[in-house]
Amino acid sequence: AVGGDIGTRWQDDSEHTMVNETIASYQQLFATKVYASWGLANLVSQRANTFMVSFGSVIGVFGAARYASYAAAHTFLSQLTQYFNQKMPGRFYQFDWAVWENIGLSQQEPAYAMDYYRSIGYSLISPHMGMDCLLAGLCHRQAELIIGLDADKWPIRKHLAFESHPLQKLAACYTASNQNTDIGSLTGANHVYDMFHVLSQCELLRLEQLPETAEGKFDIPALQSMFDSNVAEDENKPVTEMEKQIAAYWCNVLKVDEPGLHSSFFQLGGNSLTATQLISRLKQAFNIHLEMRDLFDAATVSDMAALVASRQVQPEQEAGGVLIDAENNAIDSQSADELLANIDQLSEEEVAELLTTMQQESEA
Repeated sequence: AVGGDIGTRWQDDSEHTMVNETIASYQQLFATKVYASWGLANLVSQRANTFMVSFGSVIGVFGAARYASYAAAHTFLSQLTQYFNQKMPGRFYQFDWAVWENIGLSQQEPAYAMDYYRSIGYSLISPHMGMDCLLAGLCHRQAELIIGLDADKWPIRKHLAFESHPLQKLAACYTASNQNTDIGSLTGANHVYDMFHVLSQCELLRLEQLPETAEGKFDIPALQSMFDSNVAEDENKPVTEMEKQIAAYWCNVLKVDEPGLHSSFFQLGGNSLTATQLISRLKQAFNIHLEMRDLFDAATVSDMAALVASRQVQPEQEAGGVLIDAENNAIDSQSADELLANIDQLSEEEVAELLTTMQQESEA
């Protein structure tokens, strides 16, 4: 329980900030997460050969200003586990999960909320994956475990004491005696499920002949280099003028060189601040209506170009406030409102940059 419909918090979450939460809202959530857990832990402590597993949330670890009571309750669960483990080691477990996929509370979440969670490093956890992680944690006797974080995303990586390895991409090279054979066109040919029943995309590359070493074995490094060069040639070249223009905006706000045509804005380091800047620039450059959620639906240069083309209209004065010069990192009033609604997700550095931008806007 979270003290109300969690889905409504994406429309109006102001009542759940720390300054606006009431004693009643805290009591509603604490009745299940705090008081009931405390009573259950005491019962377990009095019975031999029993153990307790508490299910928490990453919000209790990283916090969320607009989920005050929810974050506080889950932080309590972690302290509860530590307290009882000091008395009876090995009998109390605390597993903090990222986001469940279409079960429980996540069924109330809008689709763009799921995209946002993924963009900040909270992976979606299926029931099968959750059960595998639960059993693995218990088998390895992990008293406290955080499950479902994507260490490739900057909001998570900045908390790590070591540099994580990038996610690997699944690829398959093949040959065919018939020149007209293309297994990539077969339905489901590039869909592969791992041992956790998670769907992965497999990139397919057809070769005339598979390279071999002097010993007659397949030359894996040579295959990798062929695939990398093929991907680089395909992905890193925006074709149309609109794609090139949008890619240029990406370069500017993300500080990257030549973003791939099919690379995700968020995988390249995009966050709430840079997303708002990008949306503001696209709205001014193409005189169209865009919202923050549109970037989740069209997170690549290719998809964004298609979206812009579908919404493009004749230039006219845009309502809702005066647009500021996009080249100076300013944002329009509507985009600023969208960003302020999600300001709790920004880091201190991003908030400082936002305040500076808004001050420059007011002085202009």
